[in-house]
Amino acid sequence: MVNIFNCNQIKTLYSLHHVYVILMIFTFLHEGNPPTTAQTHHPAPPSFPLWVLLIVVLLVFICGVTMVICLKKKFQSIEVTRDPEERARMIEAPFVGKRDEFLKQLKDRYKDLYNAVKPIPCIRGKMYCVNNVFVDQCITFEDSTGEWTSIDTHHNVFSDPRIKSDRIILEGEPGYGKSTVTLQYVYDWCNSIHDSPLKDVDILILLRLRQLGGVSSFCRAIQEFLLPKGSLLMEHDIKNILLKSKTVVIILDGFDEYPDQDSRDSDFIKIITRRMFPDFIVLLTTRPSCLLQTYSPSTTRLKLTGFTNTTRKHYIRKAVDDNEQILGEIEGYLNENIILSDLCQVPLLFVLFAHITYKNDYIKNLKSATKFFRHMISCLYHLMRNETKDVDIWNYKLLEKSDVDLSVVAFNALNEKRKRMVWRREELCNKIDQKFYDLYKGMGILVEEEVLNITDEPLAANSDDVQCRQDVRFYHTIFCEWYAAHYLRDYIQKNPSLDLKEFLRNLHPVDVQYFYLFSCGLNSDCAKNINHYLAEIEGGDKFAILCILEQTENIENIKEKIRRLCSEGVIICTHDSLLLQMSSMQLLTISARYEISVKMLQLHNCLKSVDISTSTLNTTSGLVLPSTIPFEQLGLRLFHKRTSDDEYNDILKFSTMCPSLKLLGIYGSPPPKSFKDESILSRLNARNVRVKYYGSYLESPVYNLNLLTGKWERTSDGAQCTEEDFKQTESEWRRVGDRTEDELRRLISEYREQLSLYATKGYVMSDNVNDDHSIEHGEEDIDIMAQLRIARDSTH
Repeated sequence: MVNIFNCNQIKTLYSLHHVYVILMIFTFLHEGNPPTTAQTHHPAPPSFPLWVLLIVVLLVFICGVTMVICLKKKFQSIEVTRDPEERARMIEAPFVGKRDEFLKQLKDRYKDLYNAVKPIPCIRGKMYCVNNVFVDQCITFEDSTGEWTSIDTHHNVFSDPRIKSDRIILEGEPGYGKSTVTLQYVYDWCNSIHDSPLKDVDILILLRLRQLGGVSSFCRAIQEFLLPKGSLLMEHDIKNILLKSKTVVIILDGFDEYPDQDSRDSDFIKIITRRMFPDFIVLLTTRPSCLLQTYSPSTTRLKLTGFTNTTRKHYIRKAVDDNEQILGEIEGYLNENIILSDLCQVPLLFVLFAHITYKNDYIKNLKSATKFFRHMISCLYHLMRNETKDVDIWNYKLLEKSDVDLSVVAFNALNEKRKRMVWRREELCNKIDQKFYDLYKGMGILVEEEVLNITDEPLAANSDDVQCRQDVRFYHTIFCEWYAAHYLRDYIQKNPSLDLKEFLRNLHPVDVQYFYLFSCGLNSDCAKNINHYLAEIEGGDKFAILCILEQTENIENIKEKIRRLCSEGVIICTHDSLLLQMSSMQLLTISARYEISVKMLQLHNCLKSVDISTSTLNTTSGLVLPSTIPFEQLGLRLFHKRTSDDEYNDILKFSTMCPSLKLLGIYGSPPPKSFKDESILSRLNARNVRVKYYGSYLESPVYNLNLLTGKWERTSDGAQCTEEDFKQTESEWRRVGDRTEDELRRLISEYREQLSLYATKGYVMSDNVNDDHSIEHGEEDIDIMAQLRIARDSTH
């Protein structure tokens, strides 16, 4: 016995011996006094004392404990000599099991999501795998110089070496496919797609922010929305798995629909601003008009710019029918209807057109977004009616009358300070007749989602107390804006003297452009009131174009409005929404068709390239501006990038192709010191086209291009520019080139305050100044900053 126990174990046994003695004394005292002599004369029957039995049991227990202690110490001694890698594997085994279970549950959930894509919102419409309908559209990103540069595919968002940030914001207007892109990323990760950089990512988390109102914990959101009910994985397990993974990508979809945008304590805000999980890669999707007020300075911004002709062809072949005849029919409709072609740059509208509306000849005559959308709603209704074979479904005209209740709900949702896009089913059914509710749901306009009643109180993973509910939302926010527009139309008709400034205080056109678009298209009287309202609010004048173009059914009635807009000039700015840029493009197209002169066209930091072969200017948003547009002045603001000598030559060559051009004005990026292509110079000279460079600041000198020599001359004295002049131009551009649009607007405002000082010195505003956008000048012009112009009084 001594040989198999060490000193500590012997001490343990010695201690146990003392316990045994104490127990014996206790038992003796418990049994009473020892037997007397008299008792020995009367022998009792043989018996087994209880105290002996207790002692035996106690000894067995003590021996067992002793053996356990010995074996434990023996195994510990063996553990010390075990291979460290083997020991690490034994410790890691429980974690690996949980991680594998976590990945399996994630991918099962994602499979349900990416296999349920519905291009047609009708509830009985066919569901697609996202990979069968997804096509890459143009994505641009803002590089370190502030220039928007395109990338080839959605894969490059995570692999392009120029995108070095681990915080990425993917912006897109309503209907541009932000959520579809996120589902494609999930598909790529789950299926380890060879071309995708996500195949090497350990964990990818996709959460839809609209579902997370009241949920501040990131891990709790994963547990409740991505893992199955009854999963044994707890919040601390999820966090442990994430932190121990080498690469994690988090995709947060729909910040513009997030109910808790103002919450500083939310994990999701902390993640976006890099205060939580700073080593993870985070992709956030949102509308351009709904960005986080403060985000990490290293964040990279990207934009979805819509479908091009090539993208549309790809989609038709992939998702509709790989049939050249069908492709030709759809292309024919788009080529015959310019308005429809512009609308179909919006992926959502094109998908609906390609799947359900193009077969109807009525589509050829649609001249506005309102007419198109009304026709699409009608198609959804008839499609649902045909599929259900329900003869009791109400007449479509009656359905239009039933829109009143839904329009009230939609308008109130948009008009709240924090726009509300989700309702509980019981709540919505109390506001809308149940029959109508079922009808809208059957058409796919309203969509139900099963969600959990969530609070931040911790729950057991297998708790049976978790309750589910049915939430309801519009298939897309464009549908919400459609029905809200019906409410505004009806309200204005009943209240013609309504103060729209107060009534629409929470509905800025930047946020709900389709709402104003549809409101004007539904009723011409409504359009007049809205145009008047837009003229009074800051930045609203731009959106007047949207309203006017919605009334193109009778072009003669709006020709005067178009002439007025064209006489004021047309500006396309990189910060404007794609819808607004498209509307500006429509205005230019109509002006060319009806030979309405455009006083001035300005491109603000959005010129991407010049295509001499097609005589077009290409913008960063994908617009193509032909030389046939009858603009008299062309202003190119080039603060966003360095323009090369070759690009400047192409700009001059394009100018020779513009039949109405009288003045080419350039701002920002310094031009070449001279131009040597005599053929370009002679053609410009023959047509009396003036070329001016206005510099970068108000105090910058203005230079004229001498079309005989190809060299720049100072406007102030006619002298040829010196090397010092070019150095000054370069220095000024470098100082202002990186400034933001807001900073430049602030500077313009400051310079406006200085006008009175210039007036005292004999300077006045030029007669040709239009707000802050004109570039028309006489030979007396001397000082220019951006669009602010000052001319010397001819009487001075």
